[in-house]
Amino acid sequence: MRVIIDSNVIVSAMRSNRGHSYSLVSNIGRDPRWRLSISGPLLQEYTEQVFAHAPIPGWSRTHCDNFLDYICASATWSDVYFLWRPLLPDPDDHMVLEAAVAASAQFIISFNKNDLAAAEGFGIQIVTPREFMLHYLT
Repeated sequence: MRVIIDSNVIVSAMRSNRGHSYSLVSNIGRDPRWRLSISGPLLQEYTEQVFAHAPIPGWSRTHCDNFLDYICASATWSDVYFLWRPLLPDPDDHMVLEAAVAASAQFIISFNKNDLAAAEGFGIQIVTPREFMLHYLT
């Protein structure tokens, strides 16, 4: 399965080492049942969000760089050739949708299910980290 992980899940995993977000992000590239796909614009969004939340205790610049390197090394890259704008209410979500369409992803994992509902028109399911872990990885 190919998946796209929204930056809100990445930030949630940074904030707590408990819960489904952390478990999911910790298994990027390790669980053969699914594969994270990213694009250049989505990586830029990850980078902005990771460094915006870097004041989290224990997260130095080096930790942030290493975390992003881990994601890059573990993910499959997709090139975005078409922009699907403006389909979503939040402009920052467009890069999530565009990465998902470019990767032919089956899932977008996000806490903003309502904002990404248009992805279902592309055959992409929107699920929370908990839903993905409990319903698709058990």
